[in-house]
Amino acid sequence: MSTSTYTMETPRIRARGGKCLIKPLRDGFDWLHFLDYDSLHCTGCPSITQIDRAYDAYKDLGIGKTDLIYGACNHNPSRNNRVRVRTAWHLLERWAPARVRLTTGIKGADYVLIDDIFDLLRAGNVANRFTDVVIGSGHHIFTLAVLQLRKAGLRVHLVVVSPQSLSRDLARAANGCVWLLHERRCLRHQEPVEKQALAA
Repeated sequence: MSTSTYTMETPRIRARGGKCLIKPLRDGFDWLHFLDYDSLHCTGCPSITQIDRAYDAYKDLGIGKTDLIYGACNHNPSRNNRVRVRTAWHLLERWAPARVRLTTGIKGADYVLIDDIFDLLRAGNVANRFTDVVIGSGHHIFTLAVLQLRKAGLRVHLVVVSPQSLSRDLARAANGCVWLLHERRCLRHQEPVEKQALAA
């Protein structure tokens, strides 16, 4: 599988109405969020500061009251490590009411989220409740899941920490925005957030 990264030569694809993935421009429908916290924190062992920074930046995108959020991370603490236990509890509290699972193993968080995606798709009629899906990861392993979400009639956005963390295959599969979390800008629209907010 390809692990090459997204580059600016990739064709710009506008989301419906040319709107970027920020709260003032949301269209009022429920969204699904599948968040790989290891990717958003840039580590499987984040500090409380890193957790807060990622949460605050993501919250700016807009989380609706009826949105459904699934999250997973690869730092399942043991009782013998107080720092890891405290950090894990902080993550769970900070991201509430997200359904967060602490996992172990290589790509454990990715696999858990992919299982969640396919469970929802198997349940059927997911497009009757949700219009958009946000994948909080740039890993190529989500490519098939993204294609299946699109096939179900959903628009799929990606949230990544940097262009270098985004698989080219995944970027091509998604039909929505590609949002840089901490820079607060969209790679596919290339407009500063201030301009978008003024246009709202």
